[in-house]
Amino acid sequence: MSKQKLIITGLALLAVVGIYFLPKGVVKKAGGEQAVRDQMAGKSSTPTDTAQHSDTHTDEPQHEETPLSESEMKYLASLRKRYQQAKPNQKAQFADSLAKRFALNNQFDSAAVYTGQLASHAPNAANFIKAGDAMFDAAGFALKADKIAYWTEHSRQMYQQALEADKNNLDAKAKLAMTYVDTDNPMQAIGMLREVVSADPKNETAIYNLGLLSMRSNQYEKAIGRFEELLKINPKHLKATYFLAMSYKQAGKKEKAIEFFNKVKQLDKDPAVQESVDENLAELQAL
Repeated sequence: MSKQKLIITGLALLAVVGIYFLPKGVVKKAGGEQAVRDQMAGKSSTPTDTAQHSDTHTDEPQHEETPLSESEMKYLASLRKRYQQAKPNQKAQFADSLAKRFALNNQFDSAAVYTGQLASHAPNAANFIKAGDAMFDAAGFALKADKIAYWTEHSRQMYQQALEADKNNLDAKAKLAMTYVDTDNPMQAIGMLREVVSADPKNETAIYNLGLLSMRSNQYEKAIGRFEELLKINPKHLKATYFLAMSYKQAGKKEKAIEFFNKVKQLDKDPAVQESVDENLAELQAL
């Protein structure tokens, strides 16, 4: 996952937690703070059908993705040509390479398209989840409601196929749950996550997502409990540490918020992470 996304894994975190928790660097990359706030106020063709359009961005707003250098564009064009000319048993390998390269360049739509191609050429639970994750990211960084809906729906389809391939894959179920958060039946998401935790009390994905949903409903004490529970299982979980700090901040527990923001600084030295933490610490220290 790109460090520039900090601890954001797509639509779930953008929609559930909110733009105010993102570092400014991430907001700028997503097209501006107001644009993302507008998104939050807020097609049915398959990703593989739209690959030719999506990887050239002829039908998408240009400002939504990071511009590429001329050398990078040439490299991607060469890699795409190799993918198109590859034998059927080599398609998955080149699709995966393209998806990773686009993701590295914060080209979320194209990464989603080619990860979908990977799942199409090599259909298994792992690749369906990988495709679902990429499509979820594309939804999270989209600026238009129809595009958000498009990628969210396709991520849901991928997670469902992962579960069909492996009905015991609880991570897939926990991720699938989050695609229902902004539907007409958001309680379905909570119910599914609780089912995962009931089956596996230490499932990090489900506990983490339940914490996010508690934040969404301003139930910060519940969120604190979820993230603390997760950190007992995995003390180095960066995202849980960050959102625990944020939950303490929102709950008015200044000293605990400062404590955990400082732990985030220790866990990851990436400049984007440090910038976000420093902004929050400055706000807390000014109180």
